[in-house]
Amino acid sequence: MDRDDPELNLDIRALDGTSLWGPYWNQLACGSNSARVKVTPENSLRASAVLACVRVKAESIASLPMHVYTRLPEGGKEIADIPLEHVVNRQPNGWQTPFEWTELMVSWMMLYGNAYSLIKNGRRGSVTELLPMHPTRITVERLQNGRLRYTYNELETGAVKTYRQDQVFHLRWLSGDGVLGYVPSSLSTETIALARAAEIFSSAYFGNGARAGTILESDTPLKPETMKRLRDSFNDIHRGADNFSKTAVLPHGVHIKEMPSNASTTSQLLETRRFSVEDIARCMRVPPYMIGLLDKSSFGSMEQQARDFMTFSLMPELRRFAQAATRDLVTDEEKNYIDFDTTMFLQGDFDSRSKWVRELFHIGALSVDEVRKAEGLNPLPNGEGDKRFVQTSMALLEAFTEENPTAQANVMHANPDEGEVGVDDMTPGEDDDAAEENLDTKNPVEEEEDDE
Repeated sequence: MDRDDPELNLDIRALDGTSLWGPYWNQLACGSNSARVKVTPENSLRASAVLACVRVKAESIASLPMHVYTRLPEGGKEIADIPLEHVVNRQPNGWQTPFEWTELMVSWMMLYGNAYSLIKNGRRGSVTELLPMHPTRITVERLQNGRLRYTYNELETGAVKTYRQDQVFHLRWLSGDGVLGYVPSSLSTETIALARAAEIFSSAYFGNGARAGTILESDTPLKPETMKRLRDSFNDIHRGADNFSKTAVLPHGVHIKEMPSNASTTSQLLETRRFSVEDIARCMRVPPYMIGLLDKSSFGSMEQQARDFMTFSLMPELRRFAQAATRDLVTDEEKNYIDFDTTMFLQGDFDSRSKWVRELFHIGALSVDEVRKAEGLNPLPNGEGDKRFVQTSMALLEAFTEENPTAQANVMHANPDEGEVGVDDMTPGEDDDAAEENLDTKNPVEEEEDDE
């Protein structure tokens, strides 16, 4: 592989002409493969399955809100009121939204195995901006003291700058040395090359009218120039799906002989492409149904499959990202940390979500305003929704013991639905006292009418 391949857009030499790649190039240079298709981190996106896997993971993670949380002394957490929260949740830099920055970091990690951002500090705090640095222009060294040093080539200015470990946010994929992540396309070169070869062959096959080939046979010998001109003229008119079945006009003595086409060829080609998609999804740890293979999925199991995708595919990447951000961006890790809010993906369908909210509301775990906030509604005015409720139809177990016969009688005669005790349900003697109270209590107006 050529280091200065224009397809990679890699001009990564220092001012003195020395290469900045170092050992990193050995990982990025994916080498040859049996399919003889060049595979690099960037052109691997031309394989539709790779593009779909990168999009699914990057967009799904970027869709989740990322916050800086403060650990509460009594347990639990709350969103921290510090400038870093504005950076990770509102404005990471001057031209990107949080979605775009997170999506870029995850996609770089999935393509190059590493993603970097320069940490800029200012008056608002130790982190005021996160500036992406392309992974093909950066090298990482481990110093004798165990810290890392980053060397970056700025193509815009041609300058080579060195940064300390605390100046760079580094998100790494599966690593062999703990410093640099493997390049995924280098580990799956054969799989991606097979997929690209199948796509290229399919394009050529169907672009040629789904015919295996055509032979132009002449009754008389032809000069090489005449054969080349005849072949080019025939291809210009008949090659391509739009030119399929066009009428051919051939010189005298020239005949068309079609190569035999087998229907099984098309079937095997489609099976090869399907297997390549499944194999890439397996390497990227993405469920096949997430990238369009729905033949092994049913609508009844979609909800469970979505949970499996969140648990086994996204959760490791979320932990990797959140812990790297906490390590590189948070100054007081004993108090604050960065994490993603996964409530959106774990809510389930409407019935399951309603049951979950109802149970928490009935035991007083959630207030009215908290329920409304979870559904995207504004709180009630004047603090009316900041109240918690519990059901009162339950009783202590000791009320049913023999040591407390009075409480047991009261519970047995209580109305279980209303949670109240009626006149008919009172203990003996209580109804007589209530009747006497009703007789003694009289409307004053009625008493005056009786006197008249």
